[in-house]
Amino acid sequence: MRLVTTAIMMLGLAACAQTPPAAERAPENLMAVVSATTTARVAPDSKSAKVMVLPANTLIAIEDGADGWYLAGLEAYGDFGKGWLYHDFLTIDPPRKKEGGSWSLPAVMRNDSLLRDGPGTWAGKLDSLKAGTRVRVVERQLDWYRIDQPKAGWIKHDTAYIDVRTYLNAR
Repeated sequence: MRLVTTAIMMLGLAACAQTPPAAERAPENLMAVVSATTTARVAPDSKSAKVMVLPANTLIAIEDGADGWYLAGLEAYGDFGKGWLYHDFLTIDPPRKKEGGSWSLPAVMRNDSLLRDGPGTWAGKLDSLKAGTRVRVVERQLDWYRIDQPKAGWIKHDTAYIDVRTYLNAR
């Protein structure tokens, strides 16, 4: 009888134990803001056919990236499907985590750029980064990205290309 009572108690305790929460996964898509009026195109090439013109401050979902271009879902703006937008005209937000903070985004410096101690040209110069340097974006303020690798500081958004494919494959 004692063995049965102990077994029932153990089962009851096991049933009451909370299952740890599942690890939070990064979101499926990245969200971006159109920073200046731009044209979405059929292919990642400035000579390809136009899909539609997007005005500044339009919010879009980024689904892929290639050679300085981002593929955006345009379904929310009509029967347009998808379109490619050049990186200079978008700022991508690092997705927020439920418990605070944000997911970091891998990026590559497209141009030589100054690393600053704040999000603006008024901010002090910390260092310079060469084109091709891999960085990690952790925050966006207007058209500036805060990075924490290889050094911490702020860069202008159009000097770095977010590596969307690496981000999506790492989820």
